[in-house]
Amino acid sequence: MKTFKRLYESYKNLFWEIVRYLIVGGLATIVDYGLFFLMYELILPKDKFVNGIDLGLALSNTIGFIGGLLFNYVLSIYFVFRHTKNKDSGKSLTDFFIFSVIGIIGLVISNIGIQLLVVDIKVHVMWAKIIMTIIVLGWNYIGRKILIFK
Repeated sequence: MKTFKRLYESYKNLFWEIVRYLIVGGLATIVDYGLFFLMYELILPKDKFVNGIDLGLALSNTIGFIGGLLFNYVLSIYFVFRHTKNKDSGKSLTDFFIFSVIGIIGLVISNIGIQLLVVDIKVHVMWAKIIMTIIVLGWNYIGRKILIFK
């Protein structure tokens, strides 16, 4: 019991940081999906293709991603990573750029992974989305923790 308590005391800040990250990530996903649905189903025109790309779908996905990214960025600074050594972590334009690049790389990883899982391995699209969300969540946390919120 003493070992468990000592271990908890050593890692409790990291534990709660990860819990906060999961909460914010979940909320950012809701923002992303909500904006995507709003734009795709209610606002943007459907079936407008340019070079085989559905513009309404592409714009809806992009707007949702940007909304989720901005939501995640603000809450990461003031809620998730609030116990960093440098209190200004994440607040510069450079940090925002790095935060965004990590997110965009995560988006690319997700798109490639979903494509491989659904088309090549024949995994149901929702399972593929869940699997890739978990992988990208880990990628985003580790990248942002190491590069921004040290």
